[in-house]
Amino acid sequence: MKTVFNLLFTIGILSCTYFSVNGQFLNNEEAKNLKKSHVILGLTDNEDVNEIFRNAVKEFWTLTEIQEEMPVKEAISKVKSDGSVTVIMLGSDVSKRSSDMGNGWTGITKASSLYIGLNTKGHSNANLMQHTRGWSEEQLVFGLTTLQDAIEAIITHNLSGMAKVKDVYDERSPSLKNFTLLIDKSTMDPKLTEAIIAENYTHPFELVSHEDWVKAIMDKQEGSAYINIIPVPVGDKIAYLGYVISCNELEAFMYFRSHKNGALSSKSMSEIMKATTVK
Repeated sequence: MKTVFNLLFTIGILSCTYFSVNGQFLNNEEAKNLKKSHVILGLTDNEDVNEIFRNAVKEFWTLTEIQEEMPVKEAISKVKSDGSVTVIMLGSDVSKRSSDMGNGWTGITKASSLYIGLNTKGHSNANLMQHTRGWSEEQLVFGLTTLQDAIEAIITHNLSGMAKVKDVYDERSPSLKNFTLLIDKSTMDPKLTEAIIAENYTHPFELVSHEDWVKAIMDKQEGSAYINIIPVPVGDKIAYLGYVISCNELEAFMYFRSHKNGALSSKSMSEIMKATTVK
């Protein structure tokens, strides 16, 4: 699996996936060191993407100060030579599966997904990543939110590591009933209607256009929460994981597996509802 967010999907993988990439899990000491580290913004070769990246970090990254920015390869080289450096970076996570094709031949199939992540090891890929549905500003905001929320949870609650972050989500999820859940209509399964949602989720919700959904995230709309469903490569397949995030508080309430190829389904709404009743 990759995962804290790596989808994870055998259910076990799923739950551990949240923040662990390529088997790298953040423990308590590493989380504290990361918060004290020298943080560099690792830029891509695309200046349009870099501008979106800068804006998202400027407005939504509160865990650390950004000390400097430079091309990502140059930034990663600094991590290799100095263990106190962390790079915030964008990348593509590729997952592979090997299969015996007979006659001594091995076939390799792949799946991939974009991510925003943190590189504290000096590898070519981030060792702590959140997959996203592209690099639009609201997707980068989502990734920054979930990454720093998990790290803060480890430190604040003195957790042993990323695998325990779900316990914090479980404590928070009942309070979701106090928020209006914003549902992007463009992500709904064709069979999912407002009436079906109301049958499966009895707390406040609102169906909104994609544009209004994005605006609520970017404006940190008070009293609202949003659902974001992201692709995660597992073997040579893509699995989908949904998160529920508060727009203003920038905290995650829960994550769940999406069973409809990335579309929001009645089963997803039932899972969200169930999380609000757990004590």
